[in-house]
Amino acid sequence: TQQEIGGYLLAKKLSNDNDDITILVNSQLFIDKIVGADTSKHHQLRLDILKFIIALRPEIIELLNDVDSLKLSWWYLFNGNNFETNKEITPNLRKSLYDDNIFDNLLEVSSNNWFNSDVKLNFNYISEILNEYNLWDFDLKWTYFIYRKADELDSFIDESISELDNQSSIILEKEIIIAKFISRILSTTVRELRDKATLYIINFGKLYPLELLELTIEASQYKDIYIYERLTSCCYGVLLIRQNDKDYLEYFLPRIADELFKLQFSENPTASKYNYIVIDSIKHIIDFAILNDLISLSKKQKLKISNYEFIPPNDWIPPSEEQINLINGSHETSWPDPIGMDFGIYTIPRLIKRDDVDYNRRFAIANVYKRIFELGYENLDLSNFNNELFKEFIWGYDIYGIKGKVDKLEK
Repeated sequence: TQQEIGGYLLAKKLSNDNDDITILVNSQLFIDKIVGADTSKHHQLRLDILKFIIALRPEIIELLNDVDSLKLSWWYLFNGNNFETNKEITPNLRKSLYDDNIFDNLLEVSSNNWFNSDVKLNFNYISEILNEYNLWDFDLKWTYFIYRKADELDSFIDESISELDNQSSIILEKEIIIAKFISRILSTTVRELRDKATLYIINFGKLYPLELLELTIEASQYKDIYIYERLTSCCYGVLLIRQNDKDYLEYFLPRIADELFKLQFSENPTASKYNYIVIDSIKHIIDFAILNDLISLSKKQKLKISNYEFIPPNDWIPPSEEQINLINGSHETSWPDPIGMDFGIYTIPRLIKRDDVDYNRRFAIANVYKRIFELGYENLDLSNFNNELFKEFIWGYDIYGIKGKVDKLEK
């Protein structure tokens, strides 16, 4: 467009006139006309100028801090860069992704390249970014994104499942990235999407058991253990489906059982978890391998597996005196957020052995309450929040066109 041509010509002149890009960025002209907070002084083509000055002089990225500059810097990296290197991704630019608007913009400008195995900044890079958030920020950013895009993602998973049926057209490098993307959808509060994503992962794992294993090993390090829980369950599901397949038993199961043993039950486990579904899925896989002489373990190791014995992932820190007092002082029908009435009265007590000598229901609730905040949870005041869709996401409202229940985020 004429506007873009004008922006390009002005950006080129600024670039040609300033060998030292720092001088340009610090000049009053650049501040007033391009990046300053006073919008009355802005040049009408400032966004086009900014876009092209970033493209012409990428070194400027590390000097820019305003929201528009950061968004356009990310746009350049995914749409104007040659993808040979990510050296332009400065600590400042990476840090900007804690801003919800910039994170959402990143997903938008990068999505065309997510499943391109030939470029450096595909979904593998997005997955690396997701690993940096604590669990609460991860949910407010990524899980909310899934909620907003549920209808599109529902169709995408359906198409991906169908494409697995045509093995001749599968490009493995691309399919592995798609599988990682769909495994990340397992964090969703939308049950229909979770179940469809699980179906895709099982179908993927039937075709590529070791690639599913690699996804599972990677997910063992994710902060959202639910993804890992589903993937270990899928590994067990694939075993049940292929238990009479000689090739699977001979070429795949020995390594799968060995790697999962290292994660949970070895003398120095790399990713032991307290999660019962994870432990049980891994145990059943190893048990099957033991039964069929497909894994070599000592009697001591077998006994540990039989008794569900493993090295805990961490030392449990008890709740503080303040947290204990808060729970002890709460009425049965009004626990502090996010402990809901049903969660405090029914859910937590059901998990406790009531015949234990030291049974103390309120102390158990205090431990759960403490753990929720350890994972990054923050109380959100939505009373003055204008984003109705975000409120619906937090409260677990159903999505039009998507079957099934949507869980409340805090659940």
